[in-house]
Amino acid sequence: ANEGLVGIQISNAGDGGQVASLVKVASETDFASRSDVFSTFVQEVANAAAAVDRVDALPDVAKFVDESQNAEGKRLTELLNDAILSIRENLQVESIHVLKTSSTKSV
Repeated sequence: ANEGLVGIQISNAGDGGQVASLVKVASETDFASRSDVFSTFVQEVANAAAAVDRVDALPDVAKFVDESQNAEGKRLTELLNDAILSIRENLQVESIHVLKTSSTKSV
């Protein structure tokens, strides 16, 4: 998978600070990475990563995708499979990074 997108989500944390997530999702072609289905999936992964309480819970990307849900309660694995079926191309969440800060002025 040589193509893909990077998604980012910046939001307010419960402790008054901010949290930012950066995710990389790979696809086989640039055609897939330009589709609405793909970009929506990337954003769902970024949103789910930003909602994680502990940053150290993210080192295993496959486990995160398997165990996490979007805001509507649908598992990321299901969303990934739906996107693969829709686009008809292999997709892979390659990396997830989360940064939390206690300041509202920086992430």
